Amino acid sequence: KKDKRNNTVIYVGIPVKEQGETTAVVVMRDTFDMDQGSFLIAIIVLLLCLLFALLLSLFLSGIMARHFMVPIQKIAMATAELANGNYQIKTDVYDKNEIGELAKKTDILAQKLDAANKERERMKQMQRDYIANISHELRTPVTVIRSSIEALNDGMIPEDKVKEYQKQMLVETISLQRLINDMLDLSRLENEDFPIEMEALDLGFVLEDAVRSIRMIARQKDINVNYRSVEEEWPFKGDYGRLRQMFLTVLENAVKYSDEGKEIWIETTKKVDAYYIAIKDEGCGISKESLPFIFNKFYRSSRGQTEGTGLGMAIAKSIAD
Repeated sequence: KKDKRNNTVIYVGIPVKEQGETTAVVVMRDTFDMDQGSFLIAIIVLLLCLLFALLLSLFLSGIMARHFMVPIQKIAMATAELANGNYQIKTDVYDKNEIGELAKKTDILAQKLDAANKERERMKQMQRDYIANISHELRTPVTVIRSSIEALNDGMIPEDKVKEYQKQMLVETISLQRLINDMLDLSRLENEDFPIEMEALDLGFVLEDAVRSIRMIARQKDINVNYRSVEEEWPFKGDYGRLRQMFLTVLENAVKYSDEGKEIWIETTKKVDAYYIAIKDEGCGISKESLPFIFNKFYRSSRGQTEGTGLGMAIAKSIAD
């Protein structure tokens, strides 16, 4: 209905009943009279809220993109560098979430690839050095033998010098044969399929056998080998010939690098779960700089004598391994 100002008024009434009878009525009254100013303010507030929400969403999107997309881009760049062979790359992502965990694993992968690449390069260099050393070791005796034979064949050697040349050729032939045998031994031992004859034996008896042999060599330099045999049996499972070869190699080194009249000691100790064998000498010793290389093929210490193939300790280590 219309009020006094001729505005449309709507009345809505709801009866309140008690025991089936109407006891009261709730009446609501409203008009269609609209305040233009209030409506405009409401629209402006709504628009401002929408604008604020839009700016806030853009700001949060930027933060989220920086927090997630940038680390992902760094990881992608790191993997691309890994694919190109740059194994020293790092993601520089340290987030404590799933992306950070992925970056950490990527860095670990890079480290392992870098280590594998360095090991591969080291092995390549070792192969090159090995071939170069073999060539050098073979060239000297072959050259001596060839030149001696050529001189003998051409009749250039006086009769009183023939035996001297023959003796020198024999020495070089023995040296050459020993080098070839050592190379073959080392090649076999480094082959994973090489059979090791494991059998029950007395380790003390194997050591005593090696000592008997080395005493004959040591006697030539008047070197005394001090060793007291193991009183009880040392039960062991292994290859008798290879174990004897290993002990003999170390003992030969002790004799070779000791001066005449010196002494060598072989000490044995048995503990609950192991046997200990120490070989000591009064030789020139090994410098700290040389220690990491004593088991390398063809390596010879700069101290003392340098004769030999340079493969003995590498063979001993291969047998031990």
